[in-house]
Parts: sequence; structure tokens; C-alpha cells
Amino acid sequence: MQGEVTMFGRQTPRLAAMLLAGCALPGIAWAQESARAAPESVAEVIVTARKRAETVSDAPLTVAVVGAEKLQALSVTSANELNGVAPGLVMASGVGGLPAVTFRGLGSNSALFSVEASVALFIDGVYSAHTRDYVTPIYDLDRIEMVKGTQGTLLGKNTTLGAITMVTRRPRDAFGYSLETSYDFKTDTPRVDASVDIPVSETLRVRLSGLYVDDGGFVRNPYSGRQPDTRDVSGRLSAVWTPSEAVDVTLIYQHDDHEQTGQSLEVVRDAVVGLTLANRAVATGQLNFEGRPDRRSQSGSDAFGAGVPAGPTPFDNQKSDRINLIANWRLGGHTLTSQSAYVDWQAERLSDLDFLKANLFNLGDNEKNQQYSQEFRIASPSEGKLTYLAGVFYFHNDWTLNRSIYGFAPSALFGTALSLYNQKTETISAFGQATYALTDKLNASVGLRYTSEKKDASLFRPQGAGNLGGAFPAYPRTRLSNKEEDVDGDIGLQYKFEPGRMVYVSASKGSKGGGFQNAPTTIAGAPYTGETAYTVEAGGKFVFDRASLDVALFQTTVDNFQFSRTAVVGNPGVSQTVVTNIDVRSRGVELNGSLRVADGLRLSGGVVYADSIFTETVPPAPAVPVAVDGLRQPRAPKWSGTLDANFTRPLSDDLTLKVLGSLEFMSKTYYQPNVGVNLDAPLRDGFGKLNLRVAVENEAAGWEVALLGKNLTDVTEPQFVTSVSGTGAGGNTPAWYGIINPPRSVVLQFRIRR
Repeated sequence: MQGEVTMFGRQTPRLAAMLLAGCALPGIAWAQESARAAPESVAEVIVTARKRAETVSDAPLTVAVVGAEKLQALSVTSANELNGVAPGLVMASGVGGLPAVTFRGLGSNSALFSVEASVALFIDGVYSAHTRDYVTPIYDLDRIEMVKGTQGTLLGKNTTLGAITMVTRRPRDAFGYSLETSYDFKTDTPRVDASVDIPVSETLRVRLSGLYVDDGGFVRNPYSGRQPDTRDVSGRLSAVWTPSEAVDVTLIYQHDDHEQTGQSLEVVRDAVVGLTLANRAVATGQLNFEGRPDRRSQSGSDAFGAGVPAGPTPFDNQKSDRINLIANWRLGGHTLTSQSAYVDWQAERLSDLDFLKANLFNLGDNEKNQQYSQEFRIASPSEGKLTYLAGVFYFHNDWTLNRSIYGFAPSALFGTALSLYNQKTETISAFGQATYALTDKLNASVGLRYTSEKKDASLFRPQGAGNLGGAFPAYPRTRLSNKEEDVDGDIGLQYKFEPGRMVYVSASKGSKGGGFQNAPTTIAGAPYTGETAYTVEAGGKFVFDRASLDVALFQTTVDNFQFSRTAVVGNPGVSQTVVTNIDVRSRGVELNGSLRVADGLRLSGGVVYADSIFTETVPPAPAVPVAVDGLRQPRAPKWSGTLDANFTRPLSDDLTLKVLGSLEFMSKTYYQPNVGVNLDAPLRDGFGKLNLRVAVENEAAGWEVALLGKNLTDVTEPQFVTSVSGTGAGGNTPAWYGIINPPRSVVLQFRIRR
């Protein structure tokens, strides 16, 4: 916590950067002395985030790929577990357990649900509009692609800071099956992940896959035991039909059922003066209150006296359905693509926000989402001096959030407040990108995208009761509308020395539309404006016989960045997330590399240095500035990265030993802008988290058994921190709550594939 930066946390990023560069340079020098043949020893990963297949080494941008083997090896089931798996990526679990995604020190907060993220999520090429789309479990994936920097042309909608693309596995041509099971001894969590490939005919093949996880949780609660207890059940059908060599059609349907009882929120620091939680606990007869980050919670739902009834246990449930239809038609060397998608989910949750045994203060959300999207694309042949891709995109989204807040005395917050919000979004865009070979080695590219987006919102808040009714004044049903038209694009140069070795420079512009806050204090405070991002990047990618090295210098500036911050509303102070448009900037360098040290031993990883700051001072609100020019962004470590060591060695003719060591590291970062009462907010120290997996595999028989140690360094740090309602009024420093990262655990894994 604050003021206790360990030597390990302070030095890990620099040491890892030097080690990464040092391990790559000998391989580069060795390769330069050898014949300049096309590389064969380094795996060339194919990515499709930019709408056409290309290798990572050929793509003139920074893209990190996490493959299926690493996802399975680290037992990743949810998006929150992706935090730190790629350099420059921060996926901090926030309010509601939903991740706030940051690339290179810039990203959106997840607490205001009507604000779409600046790092967009795509699932099999389908844009996901809301943070709760991350609730969908992770299983049976081929890879996750993380594209960094502004991607306004091809990916388009809300990719001002980048995109995360999850790609599921497709059916195989032959019959086969896979069964993966694991058990986490720390949290008593069983997981079963199964799939089967069925070749129905010569033209039709099907893949069925499913997941069952029952997570026992890691937060100790003296009233309800360990929590949260989370169960995920999911099933997916993938079918590929190829009626001819020129046509293929892919259908993907997925159903998810997410049920969570309890919550992982806990107090990480109590207020020092004023309305402290410790005093409130004593007033309700609770003597075991503590406020420190130790994976313990004293939240309960008990009755107290005559005026406080017993309440329900916190919960978070969601059911979702996703349908994705992709058709490709190859005609004269060109490829015509149609992608149609429909997403429907409903979510309901209740959070206990008084953090005491008594049932004093709760927040409930009921959320519904329906979206339809359609995209048509045409892609030229990949050979020739001129290659291009063009298309049109349509998106419709109907999203509703009904929020209720209620409290009971002796809580500082009592009464009721209800907010009803509905938002309809319609987006139409046309885009194109072309690359022209100026010479055999020099390519120039240019892209443009036109977008028209309209948002219609309906807001209503009836008269509340108690001081909550005063903190959230009533307003009549009001309709607001926002329409924007944007032209975005990119331009770039790429010089290829030879296959696998090139340098590039690019400049891109991307936009994200404005909108409305789903539960504003007043109607006048509901609108926020659109943001515009500009990224300039120069880099190089070099693949050699046993090593690879990627380097990128970058700068991203965002005008009117939709910055979500915590504000204290009313007296005695309800903590609420609001949006303020602020100019920000991030600049730095990214280094990724790999080295085959010897047969059976490979090192790989990356490190990012990002200086992410506010570039303007926003006036006081109400007593201190929201942000100050030059102040560091929250959730923005200057240093972050990964370092993996993969070792394989035959034990016998049939058995192979496989060892994976994975280090994730980040330097110190703030949870809140370091101004005003936030000066006393906890901050996250630099840390290094180590995972180690030891497996024995029989490849011929198709089985593997492994033991995985997660967070062996036992890092204990909040993933996010925000203020506790009712403790920060009158300019006093509030209490702070958050979610602590999972503890050290041991997981037994078994897998069989045929």
C-alpha cells in the first residue's frame, strides 16, 4: 500500500526490460552472422483483428496475442484473470466485478455503465457495446488478440485506444474431442471444459463446447462464510458449411448463465475523521470491524433494532445469448464477407455498500441489452501492387438500466432513490483502407471511415425519500438526443528489408461518440461530449532464426477524453461516478521479444513504458480541481510487462516434462486522480506476480496432467479503490473500498485430447 514500495516491486520492471532486451540481442547477433534465409524456427501467429489474415510480424502495428495454450495453462476463465497477461494491459476489476481496461496507461472506467469503453471488445468479430459483455466466460478460445493504439478505420466503433478480440475455436475436419478439468484447492473451485468435433458430412462440420465452473471465492466473511460463490455454465455451437470451394458459412451460437452469491468488495481503509465506519459499526453493536486489504469482509444483511429489516444477500446474475453468422464468397480473387450478429442479455445485481453487519445501505441494478449488427466487406486479393478492404457497418442497440438505492438509519444515508434509464443507439458507417507497393520493399497505406451515430435516451427519477431523496433530486421523464458525424482514418509507411524484418510509421485518428450519464444528479448534468484520439507510432519487427524483437515508439493524445471519476453528491455524501471531458496524453516505448535459448527452452515477453498524464487543469468541482495539467492518470503504471520461460524435456519415449514460468509486473499506480481528498487515497505499489506450472504430457495418448501455482509471490493489492458513500461529506477524507486480487493458490489440471 501507500508509502511501502518494495525493492522487488520497484526494480522488477527495469530488470525485466534489461533481461528481455539482453536475451533477444544474442539471438539477433547470431542470426545476423548466419545465412539470411526466411525464418522457420519462430512461430508465425496469424491474427485477424484487422479484418484479414496476417502474421504478427507483418502487421504494421502493435498487437499482442495470448494463445489457447497459455490461457489453458494459467486456468483463465474470466476477463478479470487477463490482468497483466500482456505488456501494457491493465484489466482492473471494478464496481460490480467488471473490468476497466487500460492500454498503455489510458482506458475507461467500468463504473458508469452507459459509457462505452475506449478499448473495445470484439467476440469473433462482433462489437460488444457494454462492460457487462465481459461477464461471458473464457473457454475454448483459439486466441485473444490485443491491438494497441487508435484503430478508427477498420475496427471503427469506439476503438480510440485499441481493441481486444476474442477468437473461438472452429470445428475440425475430423472427429475429435477434448476434456479439460481442474481444481483450485485454495478456493475449492472445480472447472470442466469440454468440446467435441463432428464432421457431419463432406461439407458440414460441427463443434460443440461447454464450460462449468463453480468458484468458491476467496473473501472471508464471518456471517456468510467464503464469498462470492460464482457459478458459470456456458455452451457453444459452432458449425461451418462449405457447399463449394468458393463459399463458406459459419454459424456460432452461445448461451451463458452466470450466478453469483455474495460479493468481493471490502473496505481497504477507513475514514480518519468524521463519519467513520468504525464508529458506525459500534453504533450498530458490531465490534469486529476492520478496514484493511486482507480479503476479509464484514458486510452482512442483518436486521437492527425496530427500523432496520433483514435484507437479501448480495448477488449478481446474468443470462445471455449470442448469435453470429459469417458468410464468405470468393469471387475472382476477391472475398465478399457478410457478418450478422445478435446479442441479448439480462442482468440483475444487488450490492451491499455499507460494509457492516447490519442491512443499512444497498444498491440494486436491473440491466437489459439487445443489439443487432450487420457488416458487409470486400477484400482484394492479397497479391499485387494494390490491396484494399472496404465495407459498410450497421449497429442498433437498445439498453436499459434501472437503479434503486435504499438505506436505513442509523446509516448516514437513509431513504430511497430510483433512477430509470433507457438508451437506443443507431450507428451507420462506411470504411476503406488501401495499401500500395511503391517499390518491392516500400508500402504506403491510407484509410478512411465515415460514421453517423445517434443516441436517444429516456431518463426518469420519481421523488425519493429521506436524505437519499435529497441527494438525488427528482426529475420528470425526459428525452435527450445526440447525433454526431465523424470522419476518421489512418496513414502509414512500411519498409520491408526482407521477410520477417521491417520498420513502419503510422498516424491514426479515431472517435467515440458522446452520450448521457445513466443516473445524473440533474438532467443538466447528463450529457457528455465525444472524444477524439490521435496516435502516432513508429516501430520495427525483426524475426531471426531463433529470436524475434519488436520495438514501438508511441504517442496517443485524446481530446475530450471521457474520464470517469468519483464525485461526492449531496450531504452526507453519496459516492457516484460521473463523466468529465478532459484532455489526456500517453507516450512511451514498447518492447516485445522471444529467444530460443536452446532446444526445449524459450524465453518470451514484453515491457511497456507509458507516461500517461492529464494535459489540462479542470476547474474545481466544487472545492478542488478534478485534474491538474501534468498529473498522472489513474490505473496507469509507468512500467508494466510480462516475462515467460517455457521449458520442455523428454522423460521417456512417451512422456514429456513441460514447465512454464510466468512473471507479470507493474510499477506503482494511483487508483484515483491524486488531488483533493484523493491525496489520501490508497495507491498500488509496484509488484511482480509469479505463476509456475509443471506438467507431464503423453502426446501420443493425448493426455496431460499439471500442477499450477498462481500468484506464488502472494501479491495482495486492491485492483480498484473508490470512496464509501456517507463518509466523505464536508471535505473530509472518505473511507475507501475495493476488490483485492486473488491470493496464492494451487490448481490441479488434467486434459485429454483425441
